[in-house]
Amino acid sequence: MVHRSAYPHTNVIGNVTPGGKITKYLLPRPAVIKIAQGSTSGPDGNLWFTEASEQKIGRITPNGVVTEFPIPTAESYPFDITPGPDGNLWFVEESGNRIGEITPSGVLTEYSIETAYLTGITAAPDSNLWFAESRINRIDRMTPSGTLTTFRIPTENGSAARVVAGPDGNL
Repeated sequence: MVHRSAYPHTNVIGNVTPGGKITKYLLPRPAVIKIAQGSTSGPDGNLWFTEASEQKIGRITPNGVVTEFPIPTAESYPFDITPGPDGNLWFVEESGNRIGEITPSGVLTEYSIETAYLTGITAAPDSNLWFAESRINRIDRMTPSGTLTTFRIPTENGSAARVVAGPDGNL
């Protein structure tokens, strides 16, 4: 198993083998410093990542070829990304009040959500997408048909930053 991930604030994607060999790949660097925020292995065998400061979704092949896909909504700050139950990748836009979907070929679609500060997303064993709303203390579930259900976090003054599926199927 090979682990690939983005190094936040460094403009580097890293590939670590089980034996500990690390290979680093530089992202294309414009005048603005890139922030590769979230990353995940895609259903196409590539690493996908969010470029929060550049308003892009990135894809890097195992050979280090980087392709970037701009997000239509300005200042949306794409934060986290996950493979979805439909074979596409899904991401949250922290400031854009949107959830985005991108196909392995790079076709990007955004869906408006009546909330803000989306910071984490995961596809759960129940075939739904779950995401965190960090500043308003709740998590949400979105079905494949787009039905949204909100769950308040019971801890007063709590803040959800990420949602992950556990080995028992719970989040």
